[in-house]
Order: sequence, then C-alpha cells, then structure tokens
Amino acid sequence: MAALDPQSVPEGFDYYDIDSIMSEESTVPCTLRHGCTGVGRVLDPGADLDDLAPGTLVDLPLWMVQVMAKRQLLEVHLPIYFKDHMRRKLRAGPGCESLKVRCNHFYTVAHKVHSAMVATGHGDDSFPEFIGKAYADRYRELLTKAPTLDSNADASDIQAKLSNEELGLFNAAALSSTLHDRYRANKDGPLWKKKSSFKRPRVDGSS
Repeated sequence: MAALDPQSVPEGFDYYDIDSIMSEESTVPCTLRHGCTGVGRVLDPGADLDDLAPGTLVDLPLWMVQVMAKRQLLEVHLPIYFKDHMRRKLRAGPGCESLKVRCNHFYTVAHKVHSAMVATGHGDDSFPEFIGKAYADRYRELLTKAPTLDSNADASDIQAKLSNEELGLFNAAALSSTLHDRYRANKDGPLWKKKSSFKRPRVDGSS
C-alpha cells in the first residue's frame, strides 16, 4: 500500500461513495484549541456545561474533525486502534486481529485521520508506514487465501476479520477464482468440444 499522501487524492472525490460516508461517522479524539460556547453538550454528551474550555478533550465524528482541522480549531489524536498497542498486535500476528471489530473502514479512516493531523501541523511520521505494512502483511496472510479455500466455513472465518476495504478485495479474488474454475471446466468438457465442431471451413475447401 502506498504512503498516505493527503495531496494524492482530489478533495471531494468520494463525496457520493457510501463507504466513505460511513467511515466519517467514526469518532476521533481531539483537543480543542479554542473554547466552544453553547454547544458543550452537543460536542460532548458527557459534559456538565454548555461551554467547553480551551484544552478540552472530546471525541468528534471524523467528518467534523476534517472541517475543524483545516481551520486550526483543534489538535487531532490517533484513535486507540491506531496506537502502539494495536501496532504491536498487528506486527506479532497480522492475520489474527479482527479489523472489522476495531474499525470496519480501517484504511479509509487512517487516510482521513492522517490528513487531518497534517492539516493541523501535527502529523505522525510513523503512521503511514504502519498502515502500509499492516495492509501488506494482512494481504499475504489473509487475502491471498481467497482462491484456495475449500469451504464456506473457512471463508467466513477470514471474512469476519477483514475491514471493509479488505473484504472487497477478498470477495473479488474469490469470485475471480470461481469464474476461472468454471471456464476450465467448460473448456475441458463436452460443451467446449461441441462448439469447436462449428468452425467455418477454409476457403480452399479444407476444414
């Protein structure tokens, strides 16, 4: 997976993409750089007051974080599933961890959180490398198994661990393998041989 370059993807390219919209419902921990008046309980349902002081830590939806980060209104922190504990678990056993449970849109959220952090001037230089390596390692351990699985139970066990992005690749690989097997079966079967008998004769009269 390529490094997460916030400038490599045009802004608004995924405006109508349902998966992108769903990913932006993920909450991200942030620290407010400026106070908020009258919206304390809206931004933080656990707040006792309607006003939030500068330096307050709140969990905000990703779509809001992206807008506020561009205006330098907050500092963006990594969600727990991107922090050191999760990184150690993915390094130790990339195929054992269920990203579906942690964050169903793991890679999409990673890209957008990284972009927001860069916008505030507090990017984590090790974060893109971690995401890229996690993707590559899980691809080798999980996604390459799609064409070789013998039962639906085996496939379900792997699918339960995959993020939404990984699941799309897994299903595409499994479908491709199924179509290839059908093609081979038809090519070697009587239907293919029957079709070959309908060849147009050559001009010189030979078949």
